[in-house]
Amino acid sequence: MTTSSSTVPGSCRTVRRPRCCGRIDKAVALWEKQGKTGVFVASGGQGSDEVVSEAESMRRYLTESRHVPADAVLMEDRSTTTMENLRFSKEIMDARSGVQSVPGRRGLAYRCALVASDYHVFRASEYAHQG
Repeated sequence: MTTSSSTVPGSCRTVRRPRCCGRIDKAVALWEKQGKTGVFVASGGQGSDEVVSEAESMRRYLTESRHVPADAVLMEDRSTTTMENLRFSKEIMDARSGVQSVPGRRGLAYRCALVASDYHVFRASEYAHQG
């Protein structure tokens, strides 16, 4: 099975209008350009100062404001760091595609796009290349 995913790491602090709307909007634009196929992995845990997890905030924005079907949004709400955002999201994508995660193995049965803020993009890209 081939699956496409957009991983959107955290930093959403509010339920109504998360600060990450710009990057979510970019992910939605990519999804729409690709015929609304694939799924989103909203990634981010809940900080002590947050009402809901970052993943939940992003899920709500995607489904309520951007009208993305709920079944097209997967949630990773355990992470507390950028590395965990990527690792836990990868586990979700691997499980969804039926692929066993093997360190260092490339060419899995799915493709994904990493959508991050300017502030996080370098670190997130470096971590993603590490596997």
